[in-house]
Amino acid sequence: IILIAAELLTVFILYVVYKAKKFIFSFHLSILLASVASYISYYSYVTVVKHNNFYTGRFDLGNMDQTVWNTFHGRLFTLTNPDGINTMSRLGIHADFLLVLLAPFYAIWEDPRMLLLIQSVVLGLGAAFVYFLSNKIIANKNISLALSASYLLNPFVAKQNLYDFHAITFSTTFLLGTFFFLYLKKYRFFILFLVLSLLTKENIFLVSAMFGFYLYIKNKKLFGIALFGISIISFYLLISQIIPSFRGENHFAI
Repeated sequence: IILIAAELLTVFILYVVYKAKKFIFSFHLSILLASVASYISYYSYVTVVKHNNFYTGRFDLGNMDQTVWNTFHGRLFTLTNPDGINTMSRLGIHADFLLVLLAPFYAIWEDPRMLLLIQSVVLGLGAAFVYFLSNKIIANKNISLALSASYLLNPFVAKQNLYDFHAITFSTTFLLGTFFFLYLKKYRFFILFLVLSLLTKENIFLVSAMFGFYLYIKNKKLFGIALFGISIISFYLLISQIIPSFRGENHFAI
């Protein structure tokens, strides 16, 4: 019912936008902001209510929360071994260092629901990158708004948002930002968002390698080769050496 209502609302909004051509610029941005705010409000509410009603679990909100909580209290990137009772480094499971950067938010509210709220905010902001990237490429605000709406209504985005909490979920928005700034050739911001993406999980290094390939075919050959090589080597070392050394055995996903 909610999905059908959202689709009907989107059709109505696009019709209004079509009829309001003389106010087109400010109106588009207003609709975009309202859509993002609606998404963030709705999914923040739903994920918190799910948690309050015991529909979240140790895998993975509990593990992530404990890692962030321990980091905030000075035990950097540690948690209880999911397969035992000993304390271990999170790096024995995944290289999702973004959890360290989230620790300061626990100064505001030391609660796992803080992570759920941040996740909804970051995912919702991805629609802005969709809109501005689309508008740069096709220069059509109507289509760009429709694409940003389709992002917010995408069931796979929703599934990420509703399935507890995972640092890699943030890469959805961060990678959109990475490509947006790469397209604009603003390489400082490109590197910033790429690094943020890489901090979400070790497998994002493979996506980073594809950015290197993209740069290579766009005649940024040295930059592309360097990024591709660093990404592949980093992925290999994390999977075959670093994570196993902290775990005491092979990466569990192998």
